[in-house]
Amino acid sequence: MKYLIVFIISFISIYLIYLLTVVLRKSKLDRYISGRQVQFFVRNYGLKFKNIKPTMFLNILSIINSLLMAITITIIAVIDNYILKFTAALAILIILLLLFYSLLGMYIRKKEK
Repeated sequence: MKYLIVFIISFISIYLIYLLTVVLRKSKLDRYISGRQVQFFVRNYGLKFKNIKPTMFLNILSIINSLLMAITITIIAVIDNYILKFTAALAILIILLLLFYSLLGMYIRKKEK
């Protein structure tokens, strides 16, 4: 139960920060669309924002990024050793990043067709 609370609090707080600082601000929105994360999807998955609105895509991306960080925080909360925490966090983050970004990329390809 303790770890579920850690997950929920970390997910909501990270998502709200991400939402307030990036997605809802029009000035940051244009700069973020030309950023590296979005360009990764443009290059690798052919994102053209034809059938997907940029704000919707950034909202999905913010949910995925918040989920990645919340899962990582929750898993490393179980570990006591700091070196093992760092190593596990890095490995978990890379694996989840590749998994979730490839799933989002497949979703984009499906929506763009």
